[in-house]
Amino acid sequence: MDNLSESKRKLLKKLFLAVSEIGFDFSDFIQNQERRIEFQKIVYALQRSKIKFAYNYNLYIHGPYSPSLADDGYYIARNFSEFSDAAEQLRLTQKGQERINDAKEFLKNRINDIPWLETLTTIDYLYNEIGIKKQEKLISKFKELKPQFADNNERIVEALEQIQGNR
Repeated sequence: MDNLSESKRKLLKKLFLAVSEIGFDFSDFIQNQERRIEFQKIVYALQRSKIKFAYNYNLYIHGPYSPSLADDGYYIARNFSEFSDAAEQLRLTQKGQERINDAKEFLKNRINDIPWLETLTTIDYLYNEIGIKKQEKLISKFKELKPQFADNNERIVEALEQIQGNR
């Protein structure tokens, strides 16, 4: 028996519904690191779109990462049927659906493209959370943090344009 508070359970149901609406699938969350990376980036985009989950992020190996969100993702995956059943009874408000659509637009509906998600969210974090606004400095810092993506200038510029045009 778990000791999850009712407010925490409600938050996790809202989280499950929101990521499901974006198209995220929890089926292999525990076994598949890529699903966990996608989950982190999708929730980051949802929070960026003003859906209040209150997860704190820091930069980590694959970009913005929230340890408490990781814990919640594992909890949802281990108790999938509870959240799946609950989601069928939940409905999004119009504003909630608009915010989810904003997150989808920000992600460009590329939720299974890990290099894109890492590039986009890392550059967004550097730009909006760290405050690096000068393009040359931002790109330089990104390449320093993500040398594995440094040779794809097209994706870096696309991500920067997406961030600057989507604020």
